[in-house]
Amino acid sequence: MSRVDRVTVAEVSLEEFRGVRRLWEPWLRLSRGLNVIVGRNNVGKTSILEALYILAAPFDSVTLDPYSESPLKLVSELHGGRSSLVYGYAGEARIEARLEVDEEARRVRVFLGERGVRIYVGGRNVVEMGDYFSRVWSEWSKRPLAVYIPDDTRYYRKLEDFAMREDVFRHFEKRGLHRRVAKLISDVVYDRFTEVLVRRDRLALRKEVGGDVGPLYVDVESMGEGVKRFILVYLVVEYLNPPLLLWDDVEVAMHPSLLRTALKWLASGKRQVVVTTHSLDFLQALVLEEPRDANIILLKKDDEDTIRWKSITVYELADLLGEGIDVRRVIDELEL
Repeated sequence: MSRVDRVTVAEVSLEEFRGVRRLWEPWLRLSRGLNVIVGRNNVGKTSILEALYILAAPFDSVTLDPYSESPLKLVSELHGGRSSLVYGYAGEARIEARLEVDEEARRVRVFLGERGVRIYVGGRNVVEMGDYFSRVWSEWSKRPLAVYIPDDTRYYRKLEDFAMREDVFRHFEKRGLHRRVAKLISDVVYDRFTEVLVRRDRLALRKEVGGDVGPLYVDVESMGEGVKRFILVYLVVEYLNPPLLLWDDVEVAMHPSLLRTALKWLASGKRQVVVTTHSLDFLQALVLEEPRDANIILLKKDDEDTIRWKSITVYELADLLGEGIDVRRVIDELEL
């Protein structure tokens, strides 16, 4: 079987999935690089990430690192059970995507509901996970097609447990990830850290101090939630190297300087990234960094739970922010 070098989601469609009845336009288009989804609470931002994650492995029997859970189980647990995946808790949800696998287009459709899970690739019904992955992603057993980072402390704890596994941490060390992430943190705080390590069964940062003091070892837990989250996501994502990274509420607990560092990292890799945010600081960082192939997706929902969307460029975003339009109002100021 030939090696697949790149998988990206060109466009995705949702119908009757969680709180989304349908999209106003049937297909939401994504860029190959960084996609930033902006919108009010409960507009469907998280639902889009979760739909993409389910497409990565839509089988109950398939568990993905770093959580050792199937995407279906993870998303169901986040919202109170399998019935929560279907709009109105009855009927059938549809998730559909056009994947580009080394420039070759492949259609994937997943139906979830009272009839169970039905999966189609290129119009063909697929019932075995091996057949599904061989048609979509040839290296599925080596790394996950997607990593999803929900805004949920339970799953950050699972990230931490995965990162501290001895076999995983050895790879961090071999590839220098433990030093690289410490350098990134040092650039946005007043301390100088040189590595992340496991000390007394906890993740710690080695802190270099002048004079005859140190080095000291500072628990990552005590560095604040924003720093901790960035360290965990960076280490796990760089190690697993998924083609698709999905990060919900990327800005949580991060200082603007750390947000800018996170943005630079997200935009620098070859993977496709889809994040959600409410943060004006993150949007301002986008304008300052001007990452290439960045796509800002604005969402708005009507009273029939239909999602309207519009994509804008970083330059268009700069114009809006320059006019003083607040991020909480930016959607309502535009005609979608």
